[in-house]
Amino acid sequence: MQRLIKRVATSISEPLGRHMAWIPFSCRLGPQYCRSKAAIREHENMGVDERQNYILKGVQRIVRHAFFHNEFYGGVYREHGFAPDQLVTFDDICRIPVVTKALLKSVSIDRRSSRQFGRILVNTGGTSGEPLHFYLDRGAIAREWGHMHRIW
Repeated sequence: MQRLIKRVATSISEPLGRHMAWIPFSCRLGPQYCRSKAAIREHENMGVDERQNYILKGVQRIVRHAFFHNEFYGGVYREHGFAPDQLVTFDDICRIPVVTKALLKSVSIDRRSSRQFGRILVNTGGTSGEPLHFYLDRGAIAREWGHMHRIW
């Protein structure tokens, strides 16, 4: 679907494209974009402790999922003697084992990825000379635009 949208977007005539530019991003990108913008606003209004707790909860959720549902990440964490229950405070985040690009490239993309319907294959720009392929979930681009519009 994403490829179709990209193909259509790049083949639209300039006059039509100018008119389509008036369509709000909330309509173009949908609910993920709106949720991203709302979460950013909420995050900006938090105090330091609340912000750190918010980040910690998100990292705990991701690490727990990776540990129990992904052979690659679970293996890396176990190799380093790390388990999700060691993430208790914000400062514990630095205990998460670092996964390098070289380590990611040493295993197949399927082994280091979640199986998810509608995932999109993308890659890094390859500025190092070796691009890294990975998957994004369907809402990632909309969430990214939410952040881009905030920093602009």
